Amino acid sequence: MLLLTAALFGFLELLAGQVIEPLVYGHSTGLSPIAIVVSASFWTWLWGPVGLVLATPLTVCLVVVGRHVDRLQFLDIMLGDQPPLTPPQLVYQRMLAGDPIEAAEQSRAFLKDASLEHYYDAILLNGLRLAASDSRLGHLDDERLDRVLATVAELTNDLDSHDDIVAVAEPESQGSSFGTLAAIEQANETVASIPEKLKAPGSVRCIPGQSKLDETAALVLAQMLRRRGYGASAEKADALSMSKFFSLDLSDTSLSCICYVDRPSSAKLHYAVRRLSKKRGGAAIIVAFMGEDQVTPAETLSGAAVVQGPFKLVIEAIVEAAVSISLKCSASKTEWQRRVWG
Repeated sequence: MLLLTAALFGFLELLAGQVIEPLVYGHSTGLSPIAIVVSASFWTWLWGPVGLVLATPLTVCLVVVGRHVDRLQFLDIMLGDQPPLTPPQLVYQRMLAGDPIEAAEQSRAFLKDASLEHYYDAILLNGLRLAASDSRLGHLDDERLDRVLATVAELTNDLDSHDDIVAVAEPESQGSSFGTLAAIEQANETVASIPEKLKAPGSVRCIPGQSKLDETAALVLAQMLRRRGYGASAEKADALSMSKFFSLDLSDTSLSCICYVDRPSSAKLHYAVRRLSKKRGGAAIIVAFMGEDQVTPAETLSGAAVVQGPFKLVIEAIVEAAVSISLKCSASKTEWQRRVWG
């Protein structure tokens, strides 16, 4: 009976320490299940039964210290249950590594419960902002910028065929196809509301402001506009340079959007707007600041609208500009008919 009692206590302690505690406490204490098992084994080996009882509290204390002391942050990474990198940091890491395949896999996992536009705003744009911050500190050379640009270009190309899952509240009495048909009709109405002038290829130009990071933003913005029915295209990072600007064809362009992720100087900003205004007189110009810490210039940009924020706000500004273009086209058509028919 004595041996059976000792064996029972030994079995129960092992079961509680190695199985039950990792499953029950692992997600509530901030520790990973593997950390619970390893800590229980280590403290039991060091202090015996007393160590088994104190294993979880001691490990939690180490994790808390790691979260508040920078030099001990590795303890939180090793023992905690939180991922070491946030989703924007992960996509930025994949950009630096030039690995669009892993970035695409991460995006596919995110897109199971969200739209593509939300992914671009919440994840990809924040990753580009991290890159812009490193670029200002001089941590990104030309080779790394090329990898970032190539990764984003391949990622957007891979996601171009993605179809968002439309969640529509449906009454149980109606068929399951009702929500899908309503979504399709709404999408068709949105495309039909776009002026024909802005559906032609090249009618909306997304032009990078000054760097390759701005080119990545222009690529994403152009894809989002094309998915909405606009004839949008993106230019290269040096499109506004002295050598390339004269060969830039804007004859069919009705709206130009200058994209900035990195912080521009006021002189370069005014210079870019003036050149576009002279190149294509009468075309609408929108200056989009997408950097996290950018501040809209205090002075008014002559001949250009300024918008600051994520892709969603930029697209809203472009839609408003499209409405103005549509009204102008209607007014011009009415005036032409009045002159012809008297």
